[in-house]
Amino acid sequence: ELPQSFKSPLHLAVKRALGGNNKRTCVFNLTTKTIECLPGLYPHRLVMLRGVQSDESWTLTDATSEPHRILEKFEGHRAMSRLYVGCIHLVREGQFMVRKLDHENRIAYATAYDKLEATTTRERTEVVIISPDAKQGVEEILSKRVRATRVFLGSLHVIERVNGFIRKDHYTGKVVHEEMWAKPVVSAAFSTRAVWFDLPDEVVHRRVALDALKEATVGVQNMCVGLVGSIAMCDTRDIAGASIFPSSEAGYGGARIFLYDTTPHGIGLAEKVYENIEALWNKSLRTVVECACESGCPSCIQAGPKGRDAGFAKKHSKVVLEGILGTWMDSAGLEKASRQATLEEKGLTTHPRALEEITTAQLEGATK
Repeated sequence: ELPQSFKSPLHLAVKRALGGNNKRTCVFNLTTKTIECLPGLYPHRLVMLRGVQSDESWTLTDATSEPHRILEKFEGHRAMSRLYVGCIHLVREGQFMVRKLDHENRIAYATAYDKLEATTTRERTEVVIISPDAKQGVEEILSKRVRATRVFLGSLHVIERVNGFIRKDHYTGKVVHEEMWAKPVVSAAFSTRAVWFDLPDEVVHRRVALDALKEATVGVQNMCVGLVGSIAMCDTRDIAGASIFPSSEAGYGGARIFLYDTTPHGIGLAEKVYENIEALWNKSLRTVVECACESGCPSCIQAGPKGRDAGFAKKHSKVVLEGILGTWMDSAGLEKASRQATLEEKGLTTHPRALEEITTAQLEGATK
């Protein structure tokens, strides 16, 4: 038995819960000998598992009831990608469409909606790699070679913008309404942890035509995001993806995929992805091969909110994944890819002709 003077954090929390006046939230049941919440009180609704403060949350309410009935709580972080006028939500009480937003009080007013439809946002994501800075607490960028690809782990600044939304028939998938906004809404701007990797040059410049590369790359990104829960034990909303493509204006000639933790500053998911990236690629490739569709569907490359951006490039997405894994390379090809990745890491030339002329001895010297 603990002394009366003992005061642990749990002891104090229980004391406050059973405390007097208007702050009481629980009662002690003498019959069952358990502490129970007061009738009508559901404290779990105020808990944000991803670490966002409860006073930043948004509330979805039924505008037709008096008083307004609470349908669901949304964490404030990235809420604007899920709450906007015209979006549809399926909750325990039924299906509702948001009709009005009260930004000052963070309330979304909705009414019942009986058509079997679903809404998806049209988003654009911008990412910037943050340079390591010990004074600012930004860790060093880690890298490793996995099969034919070099993979990186580091910090990233993310800006997510919602440009509009589409509404589809639940059964047919047909778009029944599309709305693009004149001024995009910034749904989130934050720094986090991320994994990224470049597509091999063989894929970007020879195996996949430039006009098909974007859809193929987004298809791979969608599958990686959709399957990340199988290696990191998380919800698909906990990891998001972004891609950049060859651009003469930006001076970038490759294609790169980012997989980032959607919680500000990260909660360890990017590190888990970095550790198991090859397993994630293999699962994605197996999904493409085994999916019965002909050119792409929501079960493979069109999975998730960016499914539409993948088009019907299933065949090309398969080529991209095979290129990342190096499955169509022979041993000499894999050795060359390994050599190129090592030289890139050391900041040395990777011109194809120069690469052939570099001897094994020189390569070993570069790695020391």
